[in-house]
Amino acid sequence: MWKRSSITTIYATIVVAALLLFFTNTAAAAAATQSIATPIPVVGVKTGIDKKTGQPPPRLDINDLYARGGPQWDLYILALSQMQNQNETEETSFFSIAGIHGHPHTSWNGVEHVDGAPYSGFCPHGELLFATWHRPYVALFEQILVANAQLISLTYPPSLRPAYISAAQTLRQPYWDWALSPFPILPPAVTYPNLTVISPLTGQAQTIDNPLYQYKFQRPRLIKSWGGHLSSHSNHTLRCINSGDDDYSDSDDEGNNATASNENLRDRARGLSEYVYDIFTRVTTFDEMKTTTFETPHNMIHAYAACDGTLSDLNWAGFEPLFMLHHANIDRLLALWQTIWYNNNTTDNSNNNSDASNMFTGTDISKGQFATPKGTIISASSPLKPFFQQDGISFHTSNSVQNWYGFGYTYPELPPLGIDEERGAEWVRAEVNSLYGPGKTGDKDGVSRIGGGEGKKVVVEVSVNRKEFMGKKGRIGFFDMGGRDVGEVVVMNMPCEGELREVIPLTGGKIEDGILEVGVWFEEEEEIDVGRIKSLNITIWGMEYLPGRGNSGFPIFDERRERLGVEVRGRKKGEREST
Repeated sequence: MWKRSSITTIYATIVVAALLLFFTNTAAAAAATQSIATPIPVVGVKTGIDKKTGQPPPRLDINDLYARGGPQWDLYILALSQMQNQNETEETSFFSIAGIHGHPHTSWNGVEHVDGAPYSGFCPHGELLFATWHRPYVALFEQILVANAQLISLTYPPSLRPAYISAAQTLRQPYWDWALSPFPILPPAVTYPNLTVISPLTGQAQTIDNPLYQYKFQRPRLIKSWGGHLSSHSNHTLRCINSGDDDYSDSDDEGNNATASNENLRDRARGLSEYVYDIFTRVTTFDEMKTTTFETPHNMIHAYAACDGTLSDLNWAGFEPLFMLHHANIDRLLALWQTIWYNNNTTDNSNNNSDASNMFTGTDISKGQFATPKGTIISASSPLKPFFQQDGISFHTSNSVQNWYGFGYTYPELPPLGIDEERGAEWVRAEVNSLYGPGKTGDKDGVSRIGGGEGKKVVVEVSVNRKEFMGKKGRIGFFDMGGRDVGEVVVMNMPCEGELREVIPLTGGKIEDGILEVGVWFEEEEEIDVGRIKSLNITIWGMEYLPGRGNSGFPIFDERRERLGVEVRGRKKGEREST
């Protein structure tokens, strides 16, 4: 079995071999080992692109990549292991890239803290920039991952080397489609402590530590200095630490309970496909994502896929190996949405990755990140720090990242390059209907109802002052009179202030007798009286719709919406939800 010492030996061997063969792949070597003397530009991966059509390779679902196995799977696992075992002080290490998101609240790529900004991570949670900021973040991780994979591919025995070199050219960061099933579960590949791959040293099968299972911190003293319950448990990332004995040692298997994770997802993250479908069908401009956004189901995965573990705390979440799988999926959902609603937005997907058009036209007010002062007015041209464009001088913006093809990847559900935009939109609508549409959640029309009202979409608008959650994560849950869970808003621990405003569909039930019950929880299970949250405001809206027609038809909603006379009651504290 390969432990850290074995991986270090392998890494040294790879470096030596790569130096001997550097002339075959100098670009990969530069990307994997770039010094901090000059900023690292986020340009994506330029290999494996069809020279005639410009079509880039797709990012694959992690379950599909795992099922295929072979050289590309081996290289993905080995490259991820190599990043995790790289010295944490290096800019291109797993630790340093993960740390952009939250802890250790420090500079990266030469981007320093500024006056008026909080000491936090760089990620703009709860803002209009949320989805676009993560696009260059995942692209950065991907370009370093693939660069490592390409170096590793050069070290295989001659009989295997061509296949591994070819596989490395088209390797891309995989994603986890957690909305594919009404009851999501963890990808099996992330639940095994060990995996078997073909070793580049011997060309034979060898069992190694699974880098998707957990990340092992190299400096336990540092993480303990960050404080909080996660720093006191272990020297590695954790999933479902409340699933048993709360006093974990540094044993690799403790605090990583896949069964508990899957049970938590089943019980708490139901209806994700309906949340996602609602955004695809009802949100037609990017500016609307201030309130109806992929960040809503995204937060549910953060909260429930790891119970009270690493992924659930946004200061720590970047270190959880699930993180990039999760956020590659958010980027995928955004790319599908952009393709569908191309005619209602000014998005430019012409494969030139320029600032020729605006991703959105509205503005937002920043809640403040490590290099962005609180109160900054943000727009589509605001810098997505700390990610530089090709010149190493200009920061990426929402405009510069609107075209994912420019970063060298696509997704399986997207049409080939060169197809007419309307045909492309029709293509993706059919894919979305097949994956998340009517019938996927047990609702034949893919819409929520009130009483017996046919043809009416029912949504809940929720607003609350985040300060009332006192820096804790929490949730606001909605229930029908039978106690069935019909909707939920997760309040993450970041940002800690400002208004949270979200609009969500009601899922899996009816509002009988015009009554909707609401409950509020802090952390995992601390239910509180709803009356304590003074700023909580809930409005129920109904919208008439026409059902979609054919494989590619979406429901057509009336632009007008009606405020429904639904009584919202505080749930009696301690009542259990019906399953």
